[in-house]
Amino acid sequence: MSEQLKPEFKNNKLRGRITELYDTQESFADAIGKARMWVNQRLTGTVEMSRSDIHLMASALEIPQDEIGVYFFTL
Repeated sequence: MSEQLKPEFKNNKLRGRITELYDTQESFADAIGKARMWVNQRLTGTVEMSRSDIHLMASALEIPQDEIGVYFFTL
């Protein structure tokens, strides 16, 4: 049986936005009420982002809905 491959998303733009608005992942995590590890796991792909994760992060990062794909779904 072949193993299903997970798509790898580039999140450079997302990381840049976090730095632009919050300086650090830790400050961003504090702002959204999550642990730094929670943010890191989603940015590294260790834990897959849910819709609610994306909505929470996009809202805090002031990302317009029509740009969510650019920040969260660029392969």
